[in-house]
Amino acid sequence: MRINTGLPLALSCVALLTACSHPLEIVGEGDILSASGDRSCLLEEYRAEAENCVDNTVSGAYQETYYAQPRSGWTFDRWENYCIDATNNECSFDVSVDVVQQAWGQTASPLRAVFVENDPAPEVCNTVFDENDVYIIDLSEDSETPGACGLLDDENDIADCVAGKIRAAFDHTPECLSTFDVFVPGTSSEDGSFKQFTEIMSSSPGRTYLSLQYSYESTLWDDKMPYDKSTAEAQTALKHLLNALEHRFDDPDVRVFGHSKGSDAVARVSRNTAYDDVQFFAFAQPGRTPSDVRGTPGYVEKLDDNLVVLTWQNDEVKFYSGGQTGFQTPETWGFPGYVNQAGGGQTAWPSRIDHHDTYGGDYEKKAYPYCATGNKLAMFLSECKSQNGVRYRPWFWGNTQCTNIAFDMMNTGSTGDRYYIGYSGPRAAGCKDTVSNITASYSLRYSMNIADQDDCEYKMELAFRGLDFGVTRPDGDKITVSSRVDKYGVRKTGTVSLPLHMHLNWKASMKDVSGKFSKCINYAGAKSEGYIHSLVVSFYHPRTGEYTSRTLIGNSEGVEYLWPLKLADKNNVAWRKTSGDWDLHFGIPPSYPYDALMVKGSTTDNINGQFYKWVHLLD
Repeated sequence: MRINTGLPLALSCVALLTACSHPLEIVGEGDILSASGDRSCLLEEYRAEAENCVDNTVSGAYQETYYAQPRSGWTFDRWENYCIDATNNECSFDVSVDVVQQAWGQTASPLRAVFVENDPAPEVCNTVFDENDVYIIDLSEDSETPGACGLLDDENDIADCVAGKIRAAFDHTPECLSTFDVFVPGTSSEDGSFKQFTEIMSSSPGRTYLSLQYSYESTLWDDKMPYDKSTAEAQTALKHLLNALEHRFDDPDVRVFGHSKGSDAVARVSRNTAYDDVQFFAFAQPGRTPSDVRGTPGYVEKLDDNLVVLTWQNDEVKFYSGGQTGFQTPETWGFPGYVNQAGGGQTAWPSRIDHHDTYGGDYEKKAYPYCATGNKLAMFLSECKSQNGVRYRPWFWGNTQCTNIAFDMMNTGSTGDRYYIGYSGPRAAGCKDTVSNITASYSLRYSMNIADQDDCEYKMELAFRGLDFGVTRPDGDKITVSSRVDKYGVRKTGTVSLPLHMHLNWKASMKDVSGKFSKCINYAGAKSEGYIHSLVVSFYHPRTGEYTSRTLIGNSEGVEYLWPLKLADKNNVAWRKTSGDWDLHFGIPPSYPYDALMVKGSTTDNINGQFYKWVHLLD
């Protein structure tokens, strides 16, 4: 006899096989087939103890090759008792008639074919989830909802509670509970709102969406540092949720997206080695986020193997890095909160231009519409509040090509890789910031009060500079006005080329235009003044195609610095002084006019003042 490798068995084995009976046995589910077709043993026959399996009588020469054939869902694993070194499913015997006759009446050890069951094919999730399917999981430690998981003390109890609620929420699609996208919103008051993330939701089936409610809004009466308390709560809540997903579900694929305050928690938790297999995406990062997990403004950047961050060039993190602990107030927030789309141009507290409003999905924001920049009072006045109903749809997360840059960077990029995205707004080729200028019509309303008329010429120049970091942005045009006599409420109109994101530079200067026998001097100690009441531009939005108006300089700009106060280097307003001896004020009586921003100074030849502020035309 020989096995399928062709090697002869030992003599003791040959003697044992010279028998009248050689049983065939099956372990698992499969058949033993024979080359001759006369000695096959099917699974059903073996279970019925059929003679061809139990006896398998041998008479005459024993020359046969057996094949192990698995049934559906099973795999042949091995032969036992014979052919134990076989590398395939064959086992061959070659025993002469003489040897068989010598062992007449004996029964040899059975030839056993062992089959093992295949791992069951996982159920495929074919459900496409959308914003209507997002489950808000309440993990607030001070939740007012009975049975909220965050109210429990033991970590295992919290994990059991979280897993139970998630399974109950998706009881009709249990096969989908292996791939999760977790959203960590930006503020406590959103109570788990996921609207900032709607553009991240996939149109492909399989991803299950969870949004984290981590705290209730604190008040000044019960918490002196609500921001820091809420940030700590977000980290704790996220850890609870990840522990439940990692230990109560089988090998889950988890991605976590954090926004603003939520991105602070996401970035910090990403450093925990217990979550190395989780992918973390943090965008619109606060200035308090630790520097080792805070991205560079204007880039999508991979900061660690499992952390990718996204920060616009015009996000508040560029202007505010208040530290990691304690209540921090930025010394200067030199950037223009919002630009007024319609109305009188009253300006707003230099708040966040994009930080909460244009990273998120397509949703309507009521509280802080698109308002102009400059003072702290207008945010609470009627003009800003009246522009409710502005809709925000971010380009980066709203464009598949752009979004894939971040996902590809996570999956294939190296730590330290980054991709420049510039400012928010329309994207150019390769999802980079749009660098081309647009043509806009403008309406400039201004006044001039010249102390020494005829001998002095007051000149104001508004230049639109494409200053940037990361791309070469062309400058726009200039608007220039001048006069040798007083003017009040003059309106100048025209067209002008504008960068979409710019430094708006305002230079006011005095020129001596006196004749041979006089010169430009202060008259009776008075100073000369140039005023801008408003500067409004209108253009076709390059992405939406809508005709849009933006008030670049408003009629109350700088109101917190009432004359005789003046702009200083550390003022908490949008405007900055570049150079010169003249100063920027907000004019009220005895200044005239009282509703405009003014540049004021001595009436002498070649005296000037230069100022600028950041302006971002597009959301």
